[in-house]
Amino acid sequence: MEWRERISIDPAVCHGQARIEGPRIPVAVVLDNLNAGLSAEGIVASYPPLGVEDVRAATAYAADLARERGNSGATSRASDAADPPRSMLFQPRDFGARRVAAYPSPGDHE
Repeated sequence: MEWRERISIDPAVCHGQARIEGPRIPVAVVLDNLNAGLSAEGIVASYPPLGVEDVRAATAYAADLARERGNSGATSRASDAADPPRSMLFQPRDFGARRVAAYPSPGDHE
């Protein structure tokens, strides 16, 4: 699978974060949920606009980034890096029959 078919980065959308095309769910949300122990099916159940292929695309994207970083000559070990902030683990909110990812919109900070 080619992750580029499902993931896009646009500075004008989602603050420039890599996101799943269509539902605009940041890749970091998917990866943080996987890291928290959710299965691909569990993530799809929490975020109905996603499919299992979207979760796989997110992991393929992360793998490509890790390969790039490894090829850049970086010498730091993964254990030296700080843990990602737990604030990046977004929980879906239930708005009636529709579940929506709970990440802030640009207007929420003004």
